[in-house]
Amino acid sequence: MSVSVPVDGSRRSSRPKWHRLYYLLAAFDLITVVLSLGLNHQTRNTFAGSVAVNQVWSQRLADYSELGQLAGAVDAPGNDIFDSLDLDYETARFRAALQRYDDRFEALREEAGANMAGDDGAGILEDLDAVGASMVEMTSQAELIFSFFAQGQPREAARWMATMDRRYAKVLTAMADLRRDVNAIQQANLAEQEAIADSLARFEYVIAATVVLMIGRAVVYGHTLFKRMEADAQQLDRYLDELRDAEARTRSIVDTAPDGIVTFDEDGSIETGNASAACMFGTDVSAIAGQNIGRYVPQLLPVEAPRWSSPAGGRTRGELTGWCADGGTFPLEVAVSELRLGGRRMSTAILRDVTERKRAEEERNQLNVRLQDLVRRLLVAEEEERRRVAYEVHDGVAQMAAAVQLHCEALASHLHPRSPEVRQEIAQLRVLSQQTVREARRVIAGLRPAVLDDFGLAAAVRLEVDALRDEGWSITYDEGLGPQRLPSTVETALYRVAQEAVRNVRKHAGRSRVHVGLQRESQTVRLEVRDWGRGFHADGQVRSGEPGKHVGISSMQERVALLGGHFGVRSQPGAGTHVVIEVPAPATREAVAV
Repeated sequence: MSVSVPVDGSRRSSRPKWHRLYYLLAAFDLITVVLSLGLNHQTRNTFAGSVAVNQVWSQRLADYSELGQLAGAVDAPGNDIFDSLDLDYETARFRAALQRYDDRFEALREEAGANMAGDDGAGILEDLDAVGASMVEMTSQAELIFSFFAQGQPREAARWMATMDRRYAKVLTAMADLRRDVNAIQQANLAEQEAIADSLARFEYVIAATVVLMIGRAVVYGHTLFKRMEADAQQLDRYLDELRDAEARTRSIVDTAPDGIVTFDEDGSIETGNASAACMFGTDVSAIAGQNIGRYVPQLLPVEAPRWSSPAGGRTRGELTGWCADGGTFPLEVAVSELRLGGRRMSTAILRDVTERKRAEEERNQLNVRLQDLVRRLLVAEEEERRRVAYEVHDGVAQMAAAVQLHCEALASHLHPRSPEVRQEIAQLRVLSQQTVREARRVIAGLRPAVLDDFGLAAAVRLEVDALRDEGWSITYDEGLGPQRLPSTVETALYRVAQEAVRNVRKHAGRSRVHVGLQRESQTVRLEVRDWGRGFHADGQVRSGEPGKHVGISSMQERVALLGGHFGVRSQPGAGTHVVIEVPAPATREAVAV
């Protein structure tokens, strides 16, 4: 259907007038645009300058507030030391906080001197100098407190605590003055900006008129916009072609991916699936499309999915059960992601058959169980062999050594040789016989201390502690096992762990303070050995697994693991070593007679 509009002679005769009016309006529009641009440029520059000034002063105010927080961090160790009584730690905190404060203070003062001019800059620099002077007074008091603590005079240090707090209050007052002056400068800037805004307000009507004229200007751009839209449409066609190519490449990747990939909607209806997914479920690609995902992975049904999946838009991994077309099942590792397309909630599931991995894990677990059983039997056999050798040494070599010692004592008491050489030989023979008896007893104790079998773990560990103390070590022993005996395997394992830990202290810690703790907590036994000696890099070296290094720690770990317990070691160079063992230990033996 078409509509024709008659054109009379008067309309035709008016065209030249409209044509001249068009050019007149265009010229006026050009002048208005130039004026509007100049006004907008001036307004934008004024606003941008105001924003920049406010940002600078706001940042300075934030920096000075941060400086106050750093000053508080410098003040804290001088107070906290009365609670922690840890001079080294609090002194280190004080030095670090003071260094951060000094660095920040110098940076802020340098910035103020470089970027502030006139009376404002001079006032801020005076305030900063006042803060710096107050801070020097406060840190001097803190240094005095730490020096009294270092001299072992905490009471004298406490007398100066109030003085330090007054110096800190003076610092806070100086900081408050600084922030007040900054706020005053900001307020002055805001007042100046408001005055400028008021001066520009009178041009609002001009701007409004400019906007109206700009609407007319839009007509001029009509043709240009049409051309641009046409160019955009052509570019859109090119984008669509590229998108089709990308879709084809993606389809090729999906079809050749070794993992199964399926997409399904919120009702569970499968829309696409690749060849790997079809092979996994024992069917073909054409049979998957249109099926419900619950047919192959029931846990992905909309009813079941909320039990394990994440909120929409998230990505979830998990192990589920897949169903083949013939009814067989197999373990699946599933990763599901969700997105919305055209108002529909779609899900993409990446499926991986982990049957072989599960089988390998099961075989590995069985081998681990067999290995643990073998290690446990080897340890039991080792302890039995130690006990047998200890008994043989006790009944054989030790008894003969004791007899030799008795005969030497008897010989020395009956013989009174006149020769000094003979008397010296008899004395040396007595010493050697005594050393032989002591060495035999030491070997027996190292193989299998009888006190462990007769009196239990606590007494055996106490002998190790006493031996270390006899060597000149400062050692404490905190024991709380109670009268009930532990199972023999637990006592033996914990004794060997304690023995190895004490041996490590003797070899590596240096002459330092040592603490040994042995406590029963409900159904758990806790053993800890701590020293304040040399220490080492526990995290890196224990895990390195280098042959011949840290064999003792590995042995302790294995013994604790066989008991189903937890083994932990913390150490740093210069900070000592802390070994903690916790094992389950129900009481199953008779009480120890004390």
